[in-house]
Amino acid sequence: MIKKNKMFSAKSLLAATAAVFYTVAAAGQTRPQGQIESESVEIVRDREIKLSKQPRYIDPIPIIPKEKTASRPMQYRFTDRALQVAPPQVVPAVTQWPRQQNEQAWYNSEVKAGGGNYGRLYGEAHLNSRSDLAYRLSLLARHNSTATGPVDGRNSGSSTQLASLGGSYLYNNALRLSGQVQWDRQAFRYYGYQNAGPVPEAEAIRQRISHLQGGVSVGNARTDARIDYLLSTRLHGLTLLSGEGERDWVSSLQATLPVTGSLKLHLLADAQLSRFEAAASQVRNLFRVRPELLYTTGAFGLRAGVNFVQESDQRSRPAKASHLYPVAEISYRLQEQLQVLAGYEGDLQRNTLRSLLAENRWVDPAYLTLLNTEKARDLYLAAKGTLSGDFSYRLRAGYAGYRHFYMFENRMLQPDRFEVSYDSTAGRGLTGVGYAGAELGYSSQPFTASLRLDYQHYSLRQAAAAWHRPVFTARWNSQYHLGDKLLLGFDAYLYAGIRVRQPLTGAARTLPAIADLNLKGSYLVTEQISGFISVNNLLGQTYQRFQYYPQQGLNVLLGAAYQF
Repeated sequence: MIKKNKMFSAKSLLAATAAVFYTVAAAGQTRPQGQIESESVEIVRDREIKLSKQPRYIDPIPIIPKEKTASRPMQYRFTDRALQVAPPQVVPAVTQWPRQQNEQAWYNSEVKAGGGNYGRLYGEAHLNSRSDLAYRLSLLARHNSTATGPVDGRNSGSSTQLASLGGSYLYNNALRLSGQVQWDRQAFRYYGYQNAGPVPEAEAIRQRISHLQGGVSVGNARTDARIDYLLSTRLHGLTLLSGEGERDWVSSLQATLPVTGSLKLHLLADAQLSRFEAAASQVRNLFRVRPELLYTTGAFGLRAGVNFVQESDQRSRPAKASHLYPVAEISYRLQEQLQVLAGYEGDLQRNTLRSLLAENRWVDPAYLTLLNTEKARDLYLAAKGTLSGDFSYRLRAGYAGYRHFYMFENRMLQPDRFEVSYDSTAGRGLTGVGYAGAELGYSSQPFTASLRLDYQHYSLRQAAAAWHRPVFTARWNSQYHLGDKLLLGFDAYLYAGIRVRQPLTGAARTLPAIADLNLKGSYLVTEQISGFISVNNLLGQTYQRFQYYPQQGLNVLLGAAYQF
């Protein structure tokens, strides 16, 4: 249990948060006129830095359906992709038909069921309230499991379950209150063993991750409000079968306020309080305040501010607890469909048990060293634009310097489990990451497609290589409506340049490139009933995203869906 005197004062934090929110909310409702211009800062609805989760569902169903309202104008910003290393593990998913959106019906809901090879069982139920009401309710339940896998049958089977209840309420068309409670569970086994002896018993290598979370948020719902804001708080509880666990409380405030006609103030503030429980407890807190001024005139835009971050860790005791980073970005619109940007910034990414297991669930929590990763500087050039209305593109290149740059390595005594190692520890310089990326999109019914390319070059201080980090990644997603009955989807993923090290000999090697191709289809039998098929890993590669863990070969999921 978290001790209040060592970690935080809940009453003080809630009181301060409520006071700030009340001030912003009151100001936002007393000055409803005006409009946030196209270069204004978008309110980001989740301040926490997130990485791709494992396993990854290609077609996730949102907990709360999106409102049928005009979207806020966005300011273009790239996400820092250099630290994303989650595998392209594709769980068979279903090509999603648009929901019927019958305003007279009480529900806008769907149930799915299917099965496939490897003993796969798949089921999903999603129940939604009517979309024309002031309140919205959504209930989601999902099960996905395989009885066997690519190594020793049952030893490499796995299962995931999820149950979620969410809701929102629109007050006076100006204020939106939202809440959600969710439980999810992963059960799997460490099947990457390399011993020459007898095959381990399935129960001896079993692991289970249970995650319970709940949160509430309140924010502006008007698209024409001069002041935009969002206040949110969320609690996470993570427990593992092996005995480790983590408690995490994340609260954030985001607001955009006008100063003059061409000058706006954007404020980001968050508090992240956590306690990691293993052989010994580790209390780790992080507080961040990031005020920015945004100036726009004609085709020119300037964003300038500071990012102040304060971290504390009772066990590791960082050499520098306070960080102050400058934030600056210049943008210029060369023409209506082309904008160029240049910027410089720094930040601190909090690494937790939850975030690291989301990237690599084979991490051994009993031998986990938790350190935050500091992005001391990031200098970048970028461009975005559209071509002929249907094509869009985003380009970015830059160079970033990291401290405590984390990687994954097989443990020497237990190669089937991973430890987290760090490059550029305190006082030993920065890990350099040069990167270049491109995003291309096309959307014109009946065909939509997107392509993303990313390249990273690592300049390390202590480590011989950026272990288990890809040099190049590519992702293709597409969907095609063939008439009114047939919907087809095709996805492709490519990872290359992944360096690993043999835990006993120390010899380094490069894992074979990963090429994962996936085909999906859905056919409408009636307006409410459809059948679907999902064929994943068409090339049948038992590739390894993490050393000693081959993935499933060709796998197929067949099933049916019913909307009501």
